[in-house]
Amino acid sequence: MTKLKITKQTKSLFNSLKTVSRTVLLSEYPILLPIVLGYDVFKKHVFDRNAKTFTNHLELKVADVKKLLCDKWLKTKDGNLFVNKIFASAMDAQIEEKQELFVNALINGINNKKIPIMKKLKFIDILRNMSCSAVLVLIEIDKVYREPLIKYLNKSSCQPVQIDKRRIINNLKNVFEPYLVDSAIEEMKSLGIFSSTTEWYKYELGEYRKSQDLGTGFAYTSFSYQFYEFIKSKETDI
Repeated sequence: MTKLKITKQTKSLFNSLKTVSRTVLLSEYPILLPIVLGYDVFKKHVFDRNAKTFTNHLELKVADVKKLLCDKWLKTKDGNLFVNKIFASAMDAQIEEKQELFVNALINGINNKKIPIMKKLKFIDILRNMSCSAVLVLIEIDKVYREPLIKYLNKSSCQPVQIDKRRIINNLKNVFEPYLVDSAIEEMKSLGIFSSTTEWYKYELGEYRKSQDLGTGFAYTSFSYQFYEFIKSKETDI
């Protein structure tokens, strides 16, 4: 392990913290403003800002917010667990740019009682760890593969919905550079949004079997589609 070296600049910084006035310190190191003002004050400021933004998004998307948040399901153990996880994520300053997606997840999670609670919690975890660039790439992937997936699930097509990375890269050539799209797709694979298994089907006695294994390839699956629907607004793509 590399030994930490205390440089003259570092010593100067610490001496400044101990001795100089707040005005002098901030004029020299303005980035330390949150520390100087106090971490608790800074944290409260961030929370208040996030709470206000979250509320604004919610009021724009829902006609009757009180009715939504008074849903009987929220009084259950599962409902309470779900809403607490949503709010804890949405108030995190590090993922503030995805706050509107958490509002969508809250609304969809309350309204859709068919999704099992463990899947809802998994979707929240995925969204927490997903970059904004990956979300934008997912929008394009859904546009390309939604209809083929529906046909595949309805068994009106036997063609598995394998994602063609080059096609998505070229579709987004005027928006993102190829490596960014490539990175976003690999990120979503690692998060489990895409799978080498095209679909799982339940057979007799409740046994699950793979429809097809793509090996090194990967598919847009019912799980991918359900996640996208969970984080999107019903009125828009995202």
